Amino acid sequence: MTLVSRLTEFQARLAEATDEGLIAAATFIANDIKARLAQGYTSGEYVTGNIANSVTVSEPYDGAEASGDTAVALRSGDRAIEIGTDVEYGKFWELGFHHHGNGQFYRVEIWRPTLEEDGPEAIEIFAATVRDLIADDFN
Repeated sequence: MTLVSRLTEFQARLAEATDEGLIAAATFIANDIKARLAQGYTSGEYVTGNIANSVTVSEPYDGAEASGDTAVALRSGDRAIEIGTDVEYGKFWELGFHHHGNGQFYRVEIWRPTLEEDGPEAIEIFAATVRDLIADDFN
């Protein structure tokens, strides 16, 4: 009997599966953020869809440094993926601002609570995606 190592093949497939898992988890979270943003930050009376339509998911990348425009970065080992927007006024709603007309302070968080609520399911989505892709090749 001859034993043949498939370690190199396994490592390559694990790297691909990790990227696919990150994409699946980030897409799940981004879709929920988009759905919540589509309702507006307050009454929904002035919703244009601009901020909900601006939510993006990056491609997985090497390194742990997120770009400046990102609201959320998910990481697995040395791989990461970002969920973000380049719409500046979203930052004001999320972090808070004083309205120049009435002096009131406004803050309506959507991104952080969504990540906290969706985090456990996103982890399960990541794990299931990686597990299924590895199992397809190595069972």
